[in-house]
Amino acid sequence: MGRDRKKELELEGDRTLEERLFKHRSNLTELPNKFPAPEIDITGAPHETKERQQKVERMRREWVEQKRAELEEVLAEDKEMIAHRYATQIQQCEQDVIAAQQRYDDAYRNWKEDHQEFGGDLDDIA
Repeated sequence: MGRDRKKELELEGDRTLEERLFKHRSNLTELPNKFPAPEIDITGAPHETKERQQKVERMRREWVEQKRAELEEVLAEDKEMIAHRYATQIQQCEQDVIAAQQRYDDAYRNWKEDHQEFGGDLDDIA
């Protein structure tokens, strides 16, 4: 049971990390569309309008890069948290297996000692 649970936790951790990475990729893809573009005054000379558009495009690129850096930081923190959470659970599972094996070994040794008082081999009784 414990070994099966350990494998389940490993797979669950992999799936959780994979889901988080897919979400991250999706967030990165959507970033340019989320830029809160300011209103551009389209009145004035064509070169002034073009300068304003270039300024807005520069602002958009800077905003996207800033948000990308923030998302990368959050992703790194999430990956650490996911790894820690599942590593802790796996470690607990391993400790549970070791403790269960120790209890079994102790009980078996006690059983053997108790039955050796009857002359050793129980087959001789029959």
